[in-house]
Amino acid sequence: MVSHIDKGVGAILNQLKELGISENTLVIFTSDNGPAYLGSPGHFKGRKTDFHEGGIRVPMIAWWPGSIKAGMETNEIANTIDLLPTFVSIAQGSISSENAIDGMDISSVLTKNETLQNRPTMFWEISPKYKKNWNYRNESRGLGWSFSCFKI
Repeated sequence: MVSHIDKGVGAILNQLKELGISENTLVIFTSDNGPAYLGSPGHFKGRKTDFHEGGIRVPMIAWWPGSIKAGMETNEIANTIDLLPTFVSIAQGSISSENAIDGMDISSVLTKNETLQNRPTMFWEISPKYKKNWNYRNESRGLGWSFSCFKI
């Protein structure tokens, strides 16, 4: 699967270069949650539908030649809810104050590797159909509550 993704993403990036629009196009590659089934969260506890780091921590790769320095890394915590305000900011648009959103603009992290200021508290919740994941339980990965909320 990884080789197919690599080939597909490579084809997209090559097409953007051929069209001459790569420096005007931000490409984001990420996931919405940790691994499912046989996937591994590495040394983190949890996986898909868990609130431990292995269930919510995922990598994100951002590519934007001329705006994002190649090889740059950050330890800032962001969420996919931050993508909408980031895209709007980059496009020099605005979000109406009538539309409350939870995300924040992370464009300064992407383009200048700045630290996020005043990151609000982040909460996760899950559908009751996954109730087993937020009850206290005993499993091979350890004991613990799967629900968490924390201040970043």
